Amino acid sequence: MNLGTTDLKKQLSKLAESSWQQPVMVSRYGSPWIWIVSHDTWRRRLGTADPVLPDHPLMALRQHVDAELQRRAAEILRQANERYQAPPSITMLRTLILQALYDMESPQALHEQLVYNLLFRDFVGADIREVTRDVSTFVETLAAMTRDEQVVSLLEEVLAQAPLDAAAAQSGISPECRLLGVWRDRLAVKQRRVSPPPATRVTPLFLHAGQ
Repeated sequence: MNLGTTDLKKQLSKLAESSWQQPVMVSRYGSPWIWIVSHDTWRRRLGTADPVLPDHPLMALRQHVDAELQRRAAEILRQANERYQAPPSITMLRTLILQALYDMESPQALHEQLVYNLLFRDFVGADIREVTRDVSTFVETLAAMTRDEQVVSLLEEVLAQAPLDAAAAQSGISPECRLLGVWRDRLAVKQRRVSPPPATRVTPLFLHAGQ
């Protein structure tokens, strides 16, 4: 299909849908300008139609993670409503889990991996642009989530029954998920700082007449 920029503006939604059947070429000043293609077509063009085997151990962990998050969806939403906040992004939850699995302390290094590592990108999922578009926002969001008691507790619950040992035998993940412990310890220190000191017991003093 070939069309000009004016038609592109008018029919963008329909054209995006058409690109799933065939590539759409957009011309400008009578010359080819850009192509609109489906994601699968683009990956085939790059020679990466199936970059990650479905039986890769990280993909098995992804299935476990998604099942556990789905099972807890109602509780996650309830907790968010109680705090008048939006529920945590599933994409960012998977990203935090990935950080813990590979023991990557540097969020900047994790961000770089998500930009270039197809295995990591497939684990995080379709909304990859949410985590790759801006490194500073990415770092700030991750830091805020690791300071959230409910998020850390959720990750602990999700990974508690995950097949980590089996996956570790075939990949580079850390079954101990050391970073989860680091985040938990940091929350404990924060809690001690904000907790009021224990009340001091006052022993009443009785004075007898004449004293």
